[in-house]
Parts: sequence; C-alpha cells; structure tokens
Amino acid sequence: MSGFFKSVVFACLACLTAGAALAQEAPPRYAAKMVCGTQPDPKVLQLVQGVYASIVNVLNISGEDQTLTVTLALAHPPPAPLPGGVYSVADISLAPGQAAAVDCDDIAALTFPFGMPDTYIDGFVLIEAEGPLTVQAVYTAAPLIKDGCCHGHPGPVASIDVERIEPVAAQSGPVSRADLLPEPPTLESDPPGQPGTGFCGPRPADGGPPGAVALVRNVGSAAAGASTATFDFGAFGSEDRPVPKLEPGEKHEIAAPIPTACFGTANDGTCAFDVIVDSGAVVVETLETNNLRRGYCLRARQ
Repeated sequence: MSGFFKSVVFACLACLTAGAALAQEAPPRYAAKMVCGTQPDPKVLQLVQGVYASIVNVLNISGEDQTLTVTLALAHPPPAPLPGGVYSVADISLAPGQAAAVDCDDIAALTFPFGMPDTYIDGFVLIEAEGPLTVQAVYTAAPLIKDGCCHGHPGPVASIDVERIEPVAAQSGPVSRADLLPEPPTLESDPPGQPGTGFCGPRPADGGPPGAVALVRNVGSAAAGASTATFDFGAFGSEDRPVPKLEPGEKHEIAAPIPTACFGTANDGTCAFDVIVDSGAVVVETLETNNLRRGYCLRARQ
C-alpha cells in the first residue's frame, strides 16, 4: 500500500474513532413502532380491518448492567391528526447478555390496567439505554373472520415482519437542560388506586373522596423555569397547578380535588387521570416524552 493510501486510511479511521467518541457522549435511544389491537371497521382507512400485535425484543450486548427506561408515545388515539399521550411503561434492569421484551400485553397491563383507550393503539415504544443494545421488533397481523353469528375472530397469521431497530442519532455533545418528571409521592398499590398510594391522596377525615397528588421533579442538569402542571380528568375536566422554578434535583408537590363524577356511581369506583408536567410546553427539556403519567384513585368507602 502506498504512503498516500495509508494516510487516507488512517485519516478515515481517525474520523470514525472521533465520531464514535462523540456518539457515546449521549446515551443510545431506540424508537420502535408499536401497533396493538383489533380494527373491526372495513370503512376505516387509518388501519385496514384486522388484528395486530407487536413485540419489541431487547438484548444487552454491553459488558455492564443496564437500566432501560421504556416509554409509550401514542399516535392513535386520538383519531384526528393531533399528538397523542406519552406514558411511562416500565424500567427494566438487564445484566450483560440478558434479554427482555415489551409487547402488547405488557402495554395493556402496565400502562392501561383499566382498559385500552381504543380497540387498537398505534404509536412508538421509546427505549432509553445506558449502553449498546440489540433491538428487534416482530409484527404480526391476521384478518378477521366471521363465525356463524356475527362476531369477528382473528384468523391465521397473514403477515409477519421482523425489523432491526437502530439507535436514533446521538447528540454531537452533552447539552445541559432541565427535565421535568411527574412522580407519585408514595409507591403505587396493587391493584392501583388505593387512597394514600401512588397519585391518590389519603382518605379525608370526613369520609369524602380522596384527591390527586403528585411530585414534579427536575431530574435534568439545568434549572427549569416556572411552569404549569395539569391533572387531566378527561371528560370530567382538568386542574392546573403552578410549579415554581426548580433547580436540578428539586421537587415540588401539587394536589387537586378529583371530580366526583370521575369515580362513577359505584361506591368503590375508580377514577383514572393523567398527570402532565410542563403542560404549557414552556420548559426546554432533555426529553419531552416523559411528561405524562397515568394515575388512579379509588373512591373512599362511605
């Protein structure tokens, strides 16, 4: 090999090494498509009629233990071209060589324990890692067949696809930003919603229904300016709460009454609601997809 070509090769290797070093400054993130559920209407063109399932497999190929943060960002619902909700799914710890999976059943159990928001959901699973992973997604679909009566059942698998998920482009260097998270003041109960646990406040002394509570924490590396947090009770209204400036590591507690109608008519009815931090989108954050978490609260028995 001539001296000229050697110099070119070594220069290219140096560029690749420098690029790899820059990429390692930001932790890898993987965005995998997720479609789950049944679309029964032949007239709907968002997704053809059928049954859909997704599973995202993750393998820790690094030499260190890793904790993965899994988030779900919905594109449907809502049906209109509007942004959907973003939900925390789970934190997963993997030793070197260990694998885990996130599938439609996990999403239903961990994120929507009181029922999926529609007959099918469509969006992305975002996986934030501390080191390199191998991530693959498997997608299956089946047509709906009619039985002798009128109910649709899934037929045999008609489509299967395996996709390798590459990490999204890393930042060219570390950036100091705030990052606001909604957190429950106490551990969640199982099943969720018991007063005094999770995002559900304690039972009032007068026997009335409990309220919603949450912590707004800045887990970023820069201060977060004053903002607004919202308790969203869906069709039963919402409650905004001011949040002061928070330095890195600081937290602020917020609370709001829960509309009585949200509990339904049962004495032990459960209200589901969303806790949204920086609901006015005024804080520039490291991650904008972790600002919402679902809360549950069981009406205190009279």
